Amino acid sequence: MAMAVRENSELTFTVVDVRARKSILAYFQSKILKARACGFESSHSQLIQVYSGIEIYLKRDLYEPSDSTTISRY
Repeated sequence: MAMAVRENSELTFTVVDVRARKSILAYFQSKILKARACGFESSHSQLIQVYSGIEIYLKRDLYEPSDSTTISRY
């Protein structure tokens, strides 16, 4: 469990990733899987983990997920 928490917290998406043309979808999927491994069971808590891992400069036009936000909609 400790390893899963560490991996989840270390997984981020940054401006450097954008410049390197890394896939946001790959980040999103990996972050959801790591969040589940950490025990985040609800869609909302998983989406908060995704949102939290995105660098602040990239969040400018991205809304924070609400309780009613679904994974497919986000």
